[in-house]
Amino acid sequence: TGLFSVQVNAALAAATLEAGGEIGHFPDKLKPRLDINFSSPDPSKVANFIGLPGIPAVPLSISGQAGFVDNRVQFDGVKINLAGDTAAIDGHINLTNRYSGSEANIHLDIANVDQLALLFGQEGFPDQPLKLAAVVKPDGKGLNFKVGESNIGAIKLNFEGSIADLDELDGLDANFDVSLPRLSDISFLVPGTELPAAPFSAHGRVEMKDKKIRMDE
Repeated sequence: TGLFSVQVNAALAAATLEAGGEIGHFPDKLKPRLDINFSSPDPSKVANFIGLPGIPAVPLSISGQAGFVDNRVQFDGVKINLAGDTAAIDGHINLTNRYSGSEANIHLDIANVDQLALLFGQEGFPDQPLKLAAVVKPDGKGLNFKVGESNIGAIKLNFEGSIADLDELDGLDANFDVSLPRLSDISFLVPGTELPAAPFSAHGRVEMKDKKIRMDE
């Protein structure tokens, strides 16, 4: 018997990877838990090498701790920085039973949503900064979610609810609270429509079932 540990240092196309930590006790079932640090000035080269096209050629760093035990992947203090835009992730993913019991806490801090989207070849997103704090929990074919104290530019957002079926994007049931200083700030949602530059706020409940939307105060 004994405790196994590992230390890995690798480099490829100017990218560096450091990983180290405990693997577990032999002959018991291994329970790896590793500290990981990855950094690359151009991750597209590594991504193409391992068969992941579409990653932008901008600086990327990833750090944090990852573990695996009883068919569950655990993330602790994972931080991702892509060209200055950041994401922080904590939680766990259950790899069985349609990810039931999984939970992810996500914090995003993006300087400009439109510029980030363009890095991935996507257009039409708001030319605004984004700060978002969310908790996501898979539930059968759908998920439960909570988005609190978040904003896109001056638009403040709070959502909490569930989506019954992600495959069909149906069965939405959520409470919402939205406020913005100018209704025209969301003109990107209705291209070609001129919205007034007047303050706007709304709260209530929204349901979508069988492609039909219903809203209540």
